[in-house]
Amino acid sequence: ASDRVRVVLTRRGISEFEEYGPEEVRAKYGFGPELIPDFKGLMGDVSDNIPGVPGVGEKTAMRLVSQIGAVEDVLAGAHSIKQERLKNALLENAEQARASKYLATIDRNAPVGVDLEQCCAVQRDPGRLAEFLRKQDFRLLLSRLGLAGTGTGPSDSAGQASLFETAPSGRAAAVSGESCAPGSADVEAVTTVEGVEELAVRLRNAGRFSFDVVSAGVRTMTARVVGLAFEASGLSWYVPLGKSAGSADCLSPDKAAGALGPVFADASIEKSCHDVKEKIILLRSIGCELRGVSFDSMIAAYLVDPAAPNAEMCDLAEKWMGVSVPKLREAIRQEAKRARDPGSCIGSEAAAGMCAVCLAVMPQLEATLLASVSSYGMDRLYRDVEMPLAAVLADMEMTGVKVDAARLRELSREMDSTLDRLVAEIYRHAGEEFNINSTKQLGRVLFERLGLPPVKKTKTGYSTDAEVLDTLAELHPVVGKVLEYREISKLKSTYVDALPELINPRTGRIHTTFNQTVTATGRLSSTDPNLQNIPVRTEEGRKIRDVFIPGEDGWVIISADYSQIELRVLAHISQDATLIQSFLRDEDIHRRTAAEVFGVDFEDVTPEMRSRAKAVNFGIVYGISDYGLARNIGVKPAEAKEFIERYFERYSGVRSYMGSIVAQAKMDGYVTTLMNRRRLLPELSSPSFPVRKFAERVAMNTPIQGTAADIIKRAMVNVHARLAKERLRARLLLQVHDELVLEAPADEAEAVAALVAGEMSESVQVAVPLKVDVATGKSWMDAK
Repeated sequence: ASDRVRVVLTRRGISEFEEYGPEEVRAKYGFGPELIPDFKGLMGDVSDNIPGVPGVGEKTAMRLVSQIGAVEDVLAGAHSIKQERLKNALLENAEQARASKYLATIDRNAPVGVDLEQCCAVQRDPGRLAEFLRKQDFRLLLSRLGLAGTGTGPSDSAGQASLFETAPSGRAAAVSGESCAPGSADVEAVTTVEGVEELAVRLRNAGRFSFDVVSAGVRTMTARVVGLAFEASGLSWYVPLGKSAGSADCLSPDKAAGALGPVFADASIEKSCHDVKEKIILLRSIGCELRGVSFDSMIAAYLVDPAAPNAEMCDLAEKWMGVSVPKLREAIRQEAKRARDPGSCIGSEAAAGMCAVCLAVMPQLEATLLASVSSYGMDRLYRDVEMPLAAVLADMEMTGVKVDAARLRELSREMDSTLDRLVAEIYRHAGEEFNINSTKQLGRVLFERLGLPPVKKTKTGYSTDAEVLDTLAELHPVVGKVLEYREISKLKSTYVDALPELINPRTGRIHTTFNQTVTATGRLSSTDPNLQNIPVRTEEGRKIRDVFIPGEDGWVIISADYSQIELRVLAHISQDATLIQSFLRDEDIHRRTAAEVFGVDFEDVTPEMRSRAKAVNFGIVYGISDYGLARNIGVKPAEAKEFIERYFERYSGVRSYMGSIVAQAKMDGYVTTLMNRRRLLPELSSPSFPVRKFAERVAMNTPIQGTAADIIKRAMVNVHARLAKERLRARLLLQVHDELVLEAPADEAEAVAALVAGEMSESVQVAVPLKVDVATGKSWMDAK
């Protein structure tokens, strides 16, 4: 602060300010701005990491500076200060006081060569600003600044009556409230057999094209294809499809498939689309096979930014190209609800225009995303793993898995009886009847009537979540019964009662959806239903797996499971000699860890020691804390901390890896798997300590878990190809994290088991063997 500079300080958020010149400083502190560094040199400033003199607070520092002056003068006269404690503090910390003053002094001699004229405010360029905000994904700012449609061409102002209002030119208007990409070509509707035959010739001559398959329906397996869209060399075509043959405005699916099927199936013709797995399934429903897809915008975008899962085409166009395209899927869903005739063409003209707008951006989107994939070193991951995997998953989804409906009904009755018994026991232990499913009533019984110690509270009362009940389980028998009741209730509602409703009446099987572009680690997930969360360690969970059976008589289920895949990956990545040698000797790794951590001979390890070592092994992979391990193995945090320290002493390579990967992630802002799958970790620089610590655990775990995911994905691709090459009838059914489940004729079982074990164990070359446990049985549980 000086005659030329005034300082503005915020006092409450950004709504209240205080302004200081020299006079304001003197009025507040009793000295001028030139002594502020001396003041802070004595008092310190925690926010700027200035230590000051211990024991000297704001009032003491203000008095010393106003009465004596600069830090040097205060220190020079310290011997004459009567307060013994203050005098000693100044004399003992003289150097720290001088250093603190230096830290608090602003260096005003920085070599700044800024032309002040360049700092003047200028009129903003709405187009450039909108482009920047879209690139940075600042959608809320776009809306607040009124720039949502800026720079993307004329926005649609058509009426709101239908999402399929058509523009006067015959081109589809954009979905209400959105604008279209500029410069996209007019679309030609193809509604005759002669027309699709001519279209097939033009697509074949083009050598490559982008396409979309428009469908109506919630689930891909049961959706109805209502149109096919194409773009090649700047030209667009749309083929509306309906059930009724010979209609003037649409073709029957079989007529379209007859002409276009060979083009779709020709692998020499390169194709681009969004969500190739969906397209494979939809095209098969009308009799077309799909080959030759070299670009899938959903998969490419997921690899570049896994934090934005299952992105729609409209999201990618806006994010990567700054253009707004119609939300076609949402529009189709809305129009399908309005359609009276389920076999009619749905808004053909408008759907045609929407598809044309979307496909027009595909070439530029392809160039942009594939350039990023290449720059991140993920070409092989994209080309050799993710793209072929989409076809494997499409086959698995269409194959589905058979369940024993009669056994499910029997299980439901058994679980009802078990739940009735548990309810009676809970009431007996509690001394009263109450709603066990009510958190409030359960909390009152546990913590007020029975007097158990409340572990934590929420805004609405006592918490009775699983963590709380696990903590209380040893204190009263009712808690264990409640936990058992909750587990069986959840299994019954989620699987036993729900699975029969999900059996496809046409195939007699359940068709789950495998999500390829969802998880940040690269793992697959499963939905509708989720078949990856069926517990295998409990008796009730195993009973549910028993209902998954071969789909044909004389067939068997084959289960192939990687043994301790993440620990083997950890051994390779960390290059820890002890861990590697243990796997090379094919030792019981948990027994070996117990021997190392507890300092006993391998043969002297007790079951309890092994159990604790197992918790440590898997906890280390996930960056577990002392508290987390203590809770898992039932010891005090100090004892858990000692376990972890002893582990790192014996496995020093693992300790080095854990430290180095976090440090590298903080520098790079991301971590990678062995196949270069990348996960961004901006949370590593978060001001929140818990958020940073979580990000550090993610940095430790992602290269391990992500590599394991990449390994089994490659194995799936290889197994699928080998089964086809060997002309075996066996087929992949499920992938559950580290396990593959297949069905095969009994006479093929031995050969298929050997094939799968070989492909899985040789999926990648690492420092230790990839061990695979394979078994067959009459059900999934039997094979496990």
